[in-house]
Amino acid sequence: MDYVVLARKLRPQRFQDLVGQDLVGRALRNAVRTGRLAHAYLFAGSRGIGKTSTARILTKAFNCLDLQDGEPCNACENCREIGANASPDVYEIDAASNRGIDNIRELRENTRYAPAKCRYKTYIVDEVHMLTPESFNALLKTLEEPPPHVKFILATTHPHRIPETILSRCQRFDFARIPLGLMLAYLERATAAEGLKIPRAALQSIARNSAGGMRDALTAVDQVVAFAGPAPTEEEVLGLLSLLDQGEVQALLEAILGRSLDGALETFRRMVACGHDLHAVLAALLREVKDLTLFGVLGRDNAYFADHLPETLDLYARLKDRAGADELQQIFQVLLELEGQLRSSGHAQACFDMALVKACRVQPLVGVPELLARAREALRALPGAGLVRPEAARAPEFRTPAVRPGAAPPTLTPPAPTRPPVKPPMPAQPAAARSGPAQGSAGAARPRSAAQPVATQSGDPQPQPGEDPEPARPPDAGLSAGTATVAAGAADAGPQPPEDLSADVPIPAAEPDEGDEPGALAPCDDPRWAALVQAVSSAGRLLGARLRDADVQRIEGDTVEAALRGQPLAGADLALVLAEGQRAFGPAFRLQWRDATSGQYRARRSVAGRKLWRDERARARQRAEAEADPAVQQVRRAFPNSKIVRVKLADPAAPPRTPDAS
Repeated sequence: MDYVVLARKLRPQRFQDLVGQDLVGRALRNAVRTGRLAHAYLFAGSRGIGKTSTARILTKAFNCLDLQDGEPCNACENCREIGANASPDVYEIDAASNRGIDNIRELRENTRYAPAKCRYKTYIVDEVHMLTPESFNALLKTLEEPPPHVKFILATTHPHRIPETILSRCQRFDFARIPLGLMLAYLERATAAEGLKIPRAALQSIARNSAGGMRDALTAVDQVVAFAGPAPTEEEVLGLLSLLDQGEVQALLEAILGRSLDGALETFRRMVACGHDLHAVLAALLREVKDLTLFGVLGRDNAYFADHLPETLDLYARLKDRAGADELQQIFQVLLELEGQLRSSGHAQACFDMALVKACRVQPLVGVPELLARAREALRALPGAGLVRPEAARAPEFRTPAVRPGAAPPTLTPPAPTRPPVKPPMPAQPAAARSGPAQGSAGAARPRSAAQPVATQSGDPQPQPGEDPEPARPPDAGLSAGTATVAAGAADAGPQPPEDLSADVPIPAAEPDEGDEPGALAPCDDPRWAALVQAVSSAGRLLGARLRDADVQRIEGDTVEAALRGQPLAGADLALVLAEGQRAFGPAFRLQWRDATSGQYRARRSVAGRKLWRDERARARQRAEAEADPAVQQVRRAFPNSKIVRVKLADPAAPPRTPDAS
């Protein structure tokens, strides 16, 4: 008798013999037992997982003369003829070679005739997706309403290529790939029944390389036995089938995770020496990195690892602590880049070597919170060093010492400013000394430098060259003379006020009054200031208390000059003070102060006050230009007691004319 390959010899003969298709077998067996048989079935799935075998078992169940709980008996005449592919009522059609419309027309004609011996005439159409669109259209009517004695069983590996009109007329069953554990157990039973002694590691490699198809695995076993006899070694099996040794792939992964570049390169060279394709090595390594990453994230008991061998899961449990998910992700990205390089480069092995170097040097990613925590730990470990406590960075608070009954109240002295002292300002010089040499003298008048501040009001002192434009105040020494320009939001904390209060205004500082104790509170009895403090206190007690304790140095017209304690005045607090000051002092209200904490000078006007100030400057400039006009000077000489009342500027495009002055 001729030899029959294992894939045909071990073909399942009953539903319960199907490996890895328990759901499909149970559904079909129940349908046969209850008599609820459909007229058309569609079996979809990858190659070698039992679609055609299930179609033959179902055909025998259709026509079996002695059913046993929905299973064919395999002993009656119909079962034996169908099993031997000799039944005249069973047609197995290869749609790849019979795909034309003429073949479908012939099939339709044959369906009109009754079966010769069996109960049903059954058509098994394999690879049905290869039919042409015209053939599918010709099959539609017959497939929807076939004669009562006709059954159709369609099988395909590409169900997405079948028209929806065909799919809707069939009962569809999707066949799953056979899990690795089930396939390995079946191969061990089958080889033992055949008297073969193949090592378990070799059977694992065969099952893994079969991609879930039992026919591929049995064909590989036949090939090994034909080459090495009934007892081949693992090396012979791997060498004959050109299979990757899973142990070598896992050793390569273990060397990468252990940062052992020598071990990784040595393992890779052994795999190349065995003739393995680099693409296959890379695919196996990518799969191992992916499985190890999911093992660390999902855990061992997840359903994803149901078809993994226990030995592989034990290896993953040992390796998961060597690298985190972020490191494995980086290694995976390195291997993905290598995949593109292997396709385009003529130096594939060199690219693989360099990718191994890069993978072995992967470092774990560190987040910003973790970096800050490490920095704090490092600072705490330094001798005599430590982080500044939050309360140490706060502004100094003014505390009132305890006073015994009948004793005089103590004098509150503000603490020394935290700003480091700088060179004290030069004393103010007379106006004649600041004006420079007169015209017509030996020395020409030196133009004013752009860096020197400009006085905004008449009588404001000008700083001399070399003088600090923002002089610092020594501890407990009162406000210093000089000017300061503050940019919007440069040192103010908190959000900006809703109004545009960021005018850069030079600040003329006032000297402390004689007889005042340095740092002592200067009494202020101006009713406008009292009204401002009262209005601010009603809106915010803390801000009102700060203004009440402020060292008011000068109130001149609509300008208030004071020294404030506590945190810098900014944001909504500054907007509130300016709004209430505008109501108390008028629209031209201007506040200039010094922060006791930072020692910096500030000056702010409200929007209306800034507009008035700019208009006044423009009018003063116009008066100065009119005074310099020769016609006005001639009028001055004729009328010494005259003064300019109104200045009307001429249009630049109009012809020149004498300014209107009286």
